[in-house]
Amino acid sequence: MSQCNVASNVKKYTVISDLPTNILHKILELIPIQDAAKTSILSKRWRKLWSTQPHLVFDRHFFQYVSTKDASAASIIHKILVQHIGPVLGFHLISKTDTLSQSDVNQCIIFVSNHGIQKLTLDMANDEKYALPYGLFTCATLTHLKLSWCFFELPEDSQFPNLVSLQLEHSELDGHAGSDENYLILPMLETLELRFCVDVDCVDIVSPNLVNLSIISSYTVTFECFNVNPIFRRIKHLCLDGSSLKISVKHISSALCLVRSSPDLRDLDVDEVVEMENKNARSSSEHLKELISYSRASPKAKIKYLD
Repeated sequence: MSQCNVASNVKKYTVISDLPTNILHKILELIPIQDAAKTSILSKRWRKLWSTQPHLVFDRHFFQYVSTKDASAASIIHKILVQHIGPVLGFHLISKTDTLSQSDVNQCIIFVSNHGIQKLTLDMANDEKYALPYGLFTCATLTHLKLSWCFFELPEDSQFPNLVSLQLEHSELDGHAGSDENYLILPMLETLELRFCVDVDCVDIVSPNLVNLSIISSYTVTFECFNVNPIFRRIKHLCLDGSSLKISVKHISSALCLVRSSPDLRDLDVDEVVEMENKNARSSSEHLKELISYSRASPKAKIKYLD
């Protein structure tokens, strides 16, 4: 074999290591984290890549892998965090079958909150809802938050100063302890999604920059937490979907007020709203058709009735 062929073959096998650091970090993010950790034995560069990996995803593949080991998932996650160098921009705990204790989750959240976290996901299979540590509410670097099976009691003057996207599923909001004024201040929020959430009405959500709002089968949502709020001035996309969403004449009035208050509204999806609190009230379909015929402030508004 000629020297040219040998050099060509060597180049083929080393080309991936020549890629920019941000691309290699993206590759490590997309493969199971236990396999990403194994790349650290390849060379000094790969060892540094792993130790500085800014996005850590602990998903079902990780928890399945850990189930065959002597060490616990919590201890392995803690070891990875302690040995990590630099910022943790993304941290995701995702498993529909595995659990972590409240104290273990708190340690993780506190650690990443002090290391530049931007995107945080917590979606574990615990029987009891996780209580968010208060420090997360004031984390200045956090921009995307996705929570499942969580409970949070709002601390005084709570706000997520730079949060752009908030997704809550099977979660519960509680007001300020010992206070009648319960505000969740989200000054930069653009997207809010509530799925199967409860007690949302006990909190006034303050989000002047909100553009996208989805309320999916959140059984106690009755628009009241938004009714006297400038939250809808910028909203463009609104989705209300859930067969158990409670609708009454009062709440339809709130919905009409909602449309009137939304000059930029482009899409309103209302689906499977069937339960009535007043037996003498008109059918939900009649209310929704009234909503469709209502004069909108924005000529761009489009209301879809899914019969």
